[in-house]
Amino acid sequence: MSYELPEGEQGQKSVTTVNTSESTILLQISTMNVGEEAHVDGMVIVAGEIYTAASGSHCRSVTISSEVSLDAISTVRERVACDNGHNWFFTKDIFLTVTESD
Repeated sequence: MSYELPEGEQGQKSVTTVNTSESTILLQISTMNVGEEAHVDGMVIVAGEIYTAASGSHCRSVTISSEVSLDAISTVRERVACDNGHNWFFTKDIFLTVTESD
């Protein structure tokens, strides 16, 4: 799935989601409250506060972790999603960090 961005926004014309899970997350985060959890395809997502980026887009952090039992290791990933007025999209990962927690 591809989302069209206004000409010149973030130096790119579109951002392509990698899979249907990302598409589902992007559909849900627009209506989520800060700190609210949602469950998508075996993942737990938590929405951060919405802020206005320098580009004028409204953005928010999204914490994505795997749904696991208490004795298993969970992988946590932080992403930034933005709304350009037409669609929500994930920004590029500049610093990919994965945190493992017990």
